[in-house]
Amino acid sequence: MKIYTLILLLSLTTIWFYVGFIRKSTEYYLLPRIRGAFFVFFMLSLIMTFVVFKEAKSKNEISDYIIPYKGDMEAIYVPPVPGNVSQMWMFKTDDSPKQVRQFYSDRKNLQDWELVSGFPFMAIKKDQMEIRISVTASGKTLITYELRNTESYK
Repeated sequence: MKIYTLILLLSLTTIWFYVGFIRKSTEYYLLPRIRGAFFVFFMLSLIMTFVVFKEAKSKNEISDYIIPYKGDMEAIYVPPVPGNVSQMWMFKTDDSPKQVRQFYSDRKNLQDWELVSGFPFMAIKKDQMEIRISVTASGKTLITYELRNTESYK
């Protein structure tokens, strides 16, 4: 869905660029509005491109730390919160919360992480790093991974 929105925004940006900067038959009193529309669509396109890019690489980012859930997941971009030292990733899946919990109940999927607490908010720890995994259901199952450096919270 986001890719289609991005394509639409890029198409509209191209149209407004043509009308505002290339086509010469435009009424002069409309040029500031047309050029303003171009810049608005241009900025929206940039933002949407950034979000799509971050969502595309989020599963690879979390896999640097832990094995992500193996089911079919759709990433949701979570912007960093100023002043917060943790990093978050969110995914939606059609699988049930029970399937996700069973996946992480298997110790081999935790690799060499130490289990600190179980679900509903599972916490695993390795060295100074801690990952909290929460699974909630609201229509689709939402999986949230939060990576924290425990040294920065002392």
